Amino acid sequence: MRKLLHIFILLSIFPYAHAVDVLLTPNLNDLTLSINDFNSWEQLSGTIRTITITNQGSSPANNVKVNKPIFPNGTSIYNYSCKGTIKPGDFCKIAIIPGSEASHDKNGNPCTTSPGADPIASVVTVSADNAEPANINVLVLGYGCRFALQGGYLFSVDDTNLEGSISGKVASYEDVEPHGEQWADKGYNSEMSATDISNGMNNMRNISTDNYPAGHICSVSKAQNFTDWYLPAICELGRYKGNGNNPGCPDHNANLYVMLYQQQLSDISGQYWSSTEWKNKPSSDAWFMDFDKVKSNYNSKQNSNLVRCIRTFDNGLTPDSATLYVNTPTQPIVVGSKTPLTLTVTSSQFSTESAKGVTVVSKSECPDISVVDDACSSLNPGQTCTIQLTSNTAYGPCSIKVGGTNTVNNPSARIAFQIDGGLVYRCDSKLCVALDHSNQLSSVWTTQNSNIKGAVDDNNGSKNTANIIVDKSCTHNLQACAAYKCDIYQDGTWYLPAINELENVYHSFCSTNDQSCAYGGWKGAHWSSTQSSSSHAHSLYFPAGNQTPNGGSKSSGLGVICIKPLPNS
Repeated sequence: MRKLLHIFILLSIFPYAHAVDVLLTPNLNDLTLSINDFNSWEQLSGTIRTITITNQGSSPANNVKVNKPIFPNGTSIYNYSCKGTIKPGDFCKIAIIPGSEASHDKNGNPCTTSPGADPIASVVTVSADNAEPANINVLVLGYGCRFALQGGYLFSVDDTNLEGSISGKVASYEDVEPHGEQWADKGYNSEMSATDISNGMNNMRNISTDNYPAGHICSVSKAQNFTDWYLPAICELGRYKGNGNNPGCPDHNANLYVMLYQQQLSDISGQYWSSTEWKNKPSSDAWFMDFDKVKSNYNSKQNSNLVRCIRTFDNGLTPDSATLYVNTPTQPIVVGSKTPLTLTVTSSQFSTESAKGVTVVSKSECPDISVVDDACSSLNPGQTCTIQLTSNTAYGPCSIKVGGTNTVNNPSARIAFQIDGGLVYRCDSKLCVALDHSNQLSSVWTTQNSNIKGAVDDNNGSKNTANIIVDKSCTHNLQACAAYKCDIYQDGTWYLPAINELENVYHSFCSTNDQSCAYGGWKGAHWSSTQSSSSHAHSLYFPAGNQTPNGGSKSSGLGVICIKPLPNS
């Protein structure tokens, strides 16, 4: 009954500890790549793109793994570091390698199939035993795909930026005015410095008012809930095909005619205004594109033509001004030592500016820590620096926070302290020390079975140890008695912890199911001094933290963690 009650109390106190302590955070929720198609009418390079998963929790993520989603033909996933354990503040990467086929629509056809369709994303899921899964929607797109995330037909791809998704341009799904619009109202014929042939956004600075209907109708459009539509420049509409007049477009430029109309993608048809004035008569004429006649030409601004708006989109990353990550160290501060503990601080690769004046900004739990932060005065995006920590005072594991004068976050790191060859932790109202794995103590509980009535206390290992070492089951073979090994260790003040004391050690240093404890390095089952029967005693398994229901056989060879109170604590 005692053991069941004890387990119930633990579950009540720590029911969601893993979910709270571990947070797998992708650098983006939606990743978009272009197809790899050098045989298309305009080559697409299909750059390999990566997903970065950061553990922004305070505990390690355990048994991290990535699913194998269904991708379009030729696309593959390379899980080269998202596996095993991810420590707090650490990150892993997944590579997506695009093929030549675009993501499929609901009918199983590539979204590049005429007349262009809405693709269905492949979902990459990164999971861990002790964390909520992170899901990333992955699209592989080609020209003409209906790109719902950006509100239009994809007709231009910028695959040169290596972080996040592709950038590019989309054309709205519909003409904004089916009966056409004038370029300028009567009486507003004047030169508007809108002569850019390649970038309609530059032209829009001067033709967004309602006196210039074709440009204005795009500037106020809220199609697909976007508000940054603009009237395309002439070279964004098309390029000279030997018919009409030549506006001087490059031989290879992304435009609605080549990428959409020529491939029977979208429903573009007819004569459309550009935002580009004709430089020979900028006050009266502007360029247009007749898609059906494959003709680029200029015309009076008072004429009515169709209007199809376009917009640009970026790589999907939300930049931070300066974001920091801290790797929780696995080594403690050795109290009184001149050799410092090195704390590694990293500025996010997605920061938009350097982190300034990085240092320890909060250490209220361990105020006497000395900090040397000379290497962290300025930290460029993606760069690391080290902060050195020393202390002449022992504390139980404590949290410190690191920040800078311009950082958007103050990540924390949990620091442990070492003294007398052991790790310091809080036990009741004082400090205690637990021997870490480097001491390599192990033993059977005793070689003989005996019902030791004075060794059944759940909370007082000192009392249990004193009774065990005088019992015949221990004195029969002192070198094969776990309690005796603690009793004679170093200065004779150590003892074998009772089961609740051993659990306190576990929760102080190993509160997650990691491949190793954050500190201590204990692995496998370890003895307590609490007897469960004449033949069994309670033990605790590290790093999982579970007990054997009826205890382990006393003749089993298990690890031994000795503890002692820290004097004057």
